[in-house]
Amino acid sequence: MRHVSLHDLPDGNDQAELLANLPVTYGSYRAKVRFFARGEATELERAPNGVLLLVAQGSCVVRVDGIEYPAVRFDLLALESGEAFEICADEIDPAVVLRIDVGNSGG
Repeated sequence: MRHVSLHDLPDGNDQAELLANLPVTYGSYRAKVRFFARGEATELERAPNGVLLLVAQGSCVVRVDGIEYPAVRFDLLALESGEAFEICADEIDPAVVLRIDVGNSGG
């Protein structure tokens, strides 16, 4: 799992540096936005082929394989295939999270 802030992107927005641990190409993407209620949490699930989580607004905690990662606006979390994760929204400033699931190039 890689956790960075979009504020920390180097000049020129070097995506190779930002997402160094992820495969270079994917076959397909599926994206959705979730508006969390105060304190709302998702169920524990495994990242199928890699998942990108972008906190667009608010804050939350993302638990990845049992480790908590506080995340705020403009934070990007890149989960690798098989990592178990859940998202827990903040009680005061609940998150809006853009989730991008990556598919296999073969299917």
